[in-house]
Amino acid sequence: MSKPFRGMFPREISPVVSVATSRDGKHVAVARLNYAVELWTVGGELLKWHRVHKKQIETVVLSDDGRSVASLTKQPRLKRAYRELVLWGVDSSRITIVPPTSMSTPVFAPDRKILVVDQGVPVFYDLSTGREAASQIDHDGQDSGISDAFAFSPTGELLASTTRSGQIRLWNMSSLQAVRTLEGHCDQVDLIAFSSDGTLIASAGLDDTLRIWNVTTGEIVRHIDVSCEEPFHFTYLDEWNGWLLVDRKHGLRVFGIDGEDDHSALLPDSDTVNAVASSSQGSVLIIGREDGIVYVWRTDDLLQGVGTEGKVSNSSEVSELQAIMQLIQPLQRDLRLTKVKLVRTPLQKWLQHVKKYPNDTVDAFLAKKWKRATEEDIQSLHAQIEQVGALKGLSEMLKQLEQSISM
Repeated sequence: MSKPFRGMFPREISPVVSVATSRDGKHVAVARLNYAVELWTVGGELLKWHRVHKKQIETVVLSDDGRSVASLTKQPRLKRAYRELVLWGVDSSRITIVPPTSMSTPVFAPDRKILVVDQGVPVFYDLSTGREAASQIDHDGQDSGISDAFAFSPTGELLASTTRSGQIRLWNMSSLQAVRTLEGHCDQVDLIAFSSDGTLIASAGLDDTLRIWNVTTGEIVRHIDVSCEEPFHFTYLDEWNGWLLVDRKHGLRVFGIDGEDDHSALLPDSDTVNAVASSSQGSVLIIGREDGIVYVWRTDDLLQGVGTEGKVSNSSEVSELQAIMQLIQPLQRDLRLTKVKLVRTPLQKWLQHVKKYPNDTVDAFLAKKWKRATEEDIQSLHAQIEQVGALKGLSEMLKQLEQSISM
């Protein structure tokens, strides 16, 4: 774990426990071991953060537009204890705490609602109130063994849910009625994802198989024997025309409709990875680590073997995002539920100073504003200034990358 400067940071960089991205990959939500939740742009701008939870966070999710965040705490050990679900948005200072229940697995729906499993039943909550929505899935009790895997089709017309017995049920989001059941798995399905055109869906589970299904007919297009240990992420990778499965042991694996599209690559520093997320088409991969740093990678680069030693190549269109106060200190915001004493860091003082005196050097700044700085302090400040320059370069590269992907 990285250590803060002496007396300059109100808290240390905390390990990442969960990450999430918006559909376009422009925003990143980060949950940490110290109960903090943050919302960033991939360019390195901290939009908002809070530390409302009093229990360890298990997962964080982000809405398609990147404006709403939900975080859920871990399942408590005591049977009568409950999990906390907190909802908040970047455009408001309001934080909504959903009444404690036995809920699990928050997933944002396309219609500004959030879907959870509450006592084995899928339930929608309204983001604005934190209460159950007026309309709910027509649950007939047959899915009492519903698991924690959900996926919305790209257009939001269909919802796929899974059961612990291995069934996959497709729901029409307009009528909230079940339209089809896919059967073939013989054990719980934990991973599920639609293709980018919504015509296919892939699933992987505890029976060590991955299956690709035709959504319209329900037929199995491909059956693959796949061992998956400690899975991090599962999504459709548009550039490779297949499904990307990321786990700790095997790294990155792509499975297409036929074996010719299959591919695999190492996951950089897999022992230090705690969480993985990606944009909707999988082109940008977000990796949160034990040391508190969040890496932003082009998935194509990782599959091509660029930077697999965990180091960022100058020729690669990727870089690292220092995801807590080592680079950018959050501003004090009206969150009402949390008060954090913030202290300006030497880096912040330098950035403010250079705006007022653009011709001053770092040495001039130190002579005027920080005469008692040690040699270690000076070296650290220089390193941070270089990182700020790298982040600015990353922002420009990501803009170019997004433009090239959209073309």
